[in-house]
Amino acid sequence: MTQSHTFCFSMDVELGIGAEHSVVKRCSDPKHARRVMVDVLSGLRKTGIRATFALIGHLMLPGCQGHDPRRSPSIDWWKMDPCSSYPSEDSWYAPDIVRMIDSEGHEIACHTFSHVDFASPACTPNVARFEIEEWLKASGNMGISSRSFVFPRNNTGYLELLPEYGFDRYAVDGGSQDFFNPSLPSPYPSEVGGMLVIPRTFMISEFRLSNPQKAGKLSRLLMHWKKRGGFFHLWTHEWSLASRRDLMILGNALKFAGRHGEGIGFSDL
Repeated sequence: MTQSHTFCFSMDVELGIGAEHSVVKRCSDPKHARRVMVDVLSGLRKTGIRATFALIGHLMLPGCQGHDPRRSPSIDWWKMDPCSSYPSEDSWYAPDIVRMIDSEGHEIACHTFSHVDFASPACTPNVARFEIEEWLKASGNMGISSRSFVFPRNNTGYLELLPEYGFDRYAVDGGSQDFFNPSLPSPYPSEVGGMLVIPRTFMISEFRLSNPQKAGKLSRLLMHWKKRGGFFHLWTHEWSLASRRDLMILGNALKFAGRHGEGIGFSDL
């Protein structure tokens, strides 16, 4: 890993399963989220940046007949499962997107099977195992393996299970939401308890900042990174990119990072 200017871009991909978290109506349209994926992959291709996409395992399925709700605290989520297949319900099943990401050489990380919060009291050890095992089963059926884990809502839990299932690194919220912080960019990923911990520097989000603030803040942080060097981890959700302006902000950031640093995925660290 280069110790001067290292850049990571990651995206949590949730489509219809994650749309419940969005406060902007357009973001909760999975069709819009699918169009965003095409635009983001195009931008990465142009800049030569290798990214990490954290996918919910259910999206890797070609179809399903439902799942055992006793294994998940997300009872309402299971009720919404269409128990159908791709392409008729392409906000719940997205093997085409998985193939696009994989074919372009990007990394695919585990984001659990159904976006369960591992820190929730309702998430028992059996639920956590189910979420990991079902993700591994779905990814394995597509010929995909991964060592990287991204916790839903950035809430860590059951860390002791990750090595058991072959994961040796995970992302955490870097807590860099101030407009200027002299400690930024984030510290380099570090080893904690035998696991590589990857801090997230800045989230492009549709509800935390207005567009002018969002662009200005990100620009200042990137300029600070260019001047000081270090590690910068930009991340978002596909449903967080609500407008063409959001995509432009991301595109400009990727171009800047591509010119001034090395863009790598989690598995390259």
